[in-house]
Amino acid sequence: MSEEKKKILVVEDDAILSDTYFKYLEKRNYEIETAFDGEEAIKKVEKFGPDLILLDLIMPKIDGIGVLKALKNKEETKNIPILLLTNLEDQDKIAEAVVLGCPNYLIKTEYTLDDIEKKMKDLMGV
Repeated sequence: MSEEKKKILVVEDDAILSDTYFKYLEKRNYEIETAFDGEEAIKKVEKFGPDLILLDLIMPKIDGIGVLKALKNKEETKNIPILLLTNLEDQDKIAEAVVLGCPNYLIKTEYTLDDIEKKMKDLMGV
């Protein structure tokens, strides 16, 4: 029997970076959906039902903090693990994310794709 694919929602407004994450994770047998802004992310979470969300902080329409607030306020989405991926080293934003229940973040430029996948697996308990 084959193991069910884990579903990952990649929320990243940089098309090249989003595509990089998509291709990397798809090759590792994840089911991937992408969203390019916070508004689209919230809609896709409801339809796709991801096992984990990779979430950028700086995005159009609704930023990552707004997405976090929306997801953490709904019973059906509040427990989805979220890994923030950001180039932003703004400690206030990161502190706000922690207060909202998202203590997991990586600075994009400081980690490899393999590092990101390892953190994802840790968060999903696989």
